[in-house]
Amino acid sequence: NNNVVLDGNRLVVEPVYSDTIDADDATKWPNSSTNFGIWHHHKLLSVEARPMLKVGDSIQFNINRINNGNYQLLFAPQNLTHENLQPVLVDRFTGTETAISLADSSWVSFSISNEAGSKAANRFYIYFGKKKYPFAFVRVTATKTCATNIQAGWQVANEEDMEYYEPEYSSDDVNYTAIKKLAATGSGQYAADHTGFMKGNNFYRIKAVAQDGKISFSEKISVTDEGQAGFTASPNPVLDKTFNLQYTGKQ
Repeated sequence: NNNVVLDGNRLVVEPVYSDTIDADDATKWPNSSTNFGIWHHHKLLSVEARPMLKVGDSIQFNINRINNGNYQLLFAPQNLTHENLQPVLVDRFTGTETAISLADSSWVSFSISNEAGSKAANRFYIYFGKKKYPFAFVRVTATKTCATNIQAGWQVANEEDMEYYEPEYSSDDVNYTAIKKLAATGSGQYAADHTGFMKGNNFYRIKAVAQDGKISFSEKISVTDEGQAGFTASPNPVLDKTFNLQYTGKQ
């Protein structure tokens, strides 16, 4: 591997720094070959000092005097771990977006050609978005609240991208049908009542549909309905002053 460093720049963040151009920043002096700097407030910098990073911030790079060929950008963060930030490198030429780590080095490959836009000075920039954590079911329950109703309940986390939920029911744990459709409200807590269950085993699961159409299913929960306790007399009406009495329900 014969990689050669062509140029570089540095971003330094501390609460005491200003977002304006001042003595804490360093002007970029051009090289005779490839130049890779930071473009901020109409100034080309080799070192930019700014306040602590936050969602919505961006870094605009400036690249020029670069020849056709294959290259890599190396991002090497130090002490920048932030649980709520996700930096993304945007390539305006290809339209691609690449997540950059704040905890470890990231390498991003790119090519330079004579195609229009390939050598654009503002081809690359980083924006800082809110770090997204994966959607997850925290808890799923199914409870018989009375003789004629079973309530399915579920708790979720990180549902920002969810569109709606469909609690589903099955009497055989094979064929499931939706019993209701509930819009994702961001509350994280949902419940749906079901009265069309069968005697014996009843199975429930939650179908979660994201805004991009991605579907997730919760674990399955089973509820056993043993029927309502009581006595049955037969025959009815009574014949010859004799009848049978049968008890059904829990012992």
